Amino acid sequence: FKWTKKLGPATLRWKVMGSRFYVRDTQFGRRFFERWFDNRCSFKDQYSLWHTILELSAEAGCVDYKGEIWERHSYDSVRHMKPSMAGAELQLTCDVIH
Repeated sequence: FKWTKKLGPATLRWKVMGSRFYVRDTQFGRRFFERWFDNRCSFKDQYSLWHTILELSAEAGCVDYKGEIWERHSYDSVRHMKPSMAGAELQLTCDVIH
């Protein structure tokens, strides 16, 4: 997620969007896709992707995330969320996860 660092505080670094994602064939990469597909229970892939990124970031100690996206926010509210609207639990603090 290095490219989001260039955008500065105007973005939530975990809120990625796209139609193609490339992950190295490593244990972490396979675990990432496995978790993302296990989390896909909503009508949008992005919603589960954001949740997965935050879960793995929490495991790495980069954010204090405990499922707040699914518990407190709708897809639309997260899609339009700005950093100033997000609580501390949604602020990613690591420069690089893996």
